[in-house]
Amino acid sequence: MLTDRERALIEESGWIIDTVLSKLHLSADEDYRSEAYMYIMRCVQRFDECKGVKWSTYAYKSVLLYLLRLKKSKDKKLAKEIIYGEYDTKIPEHDETKALE
Repeated sequence: MLTDRERALIEESGWIIDTVLSKLHLSADEDYRSEAYMYIMRCVQRFDECKGVKWSTYAYKSVLLYLLRLKKSKDKKLAKEIIYGEYDTKIPEHDETKALE
């Protein structure tokens, strides 16, 4: 369960997620945005002020590295699907009668 302080940190950290997604050219990808918010909730619970690191620095770096790992694993999975023929690469047929309407 999150405390009020942790909830406030998450709400204030929207700009961190936006910045990271923008840096990775994933601003429009809602799946990555959701993953980032889920991960930042874990970061809030693990954050320790006593270590002398600002929240924004810790959160930015943590989310950036997490999304990089996630993107890399998704890219590998897609590459395997393409290589081994599990990925549908067929181009849909073009219906000229619908194009003329």
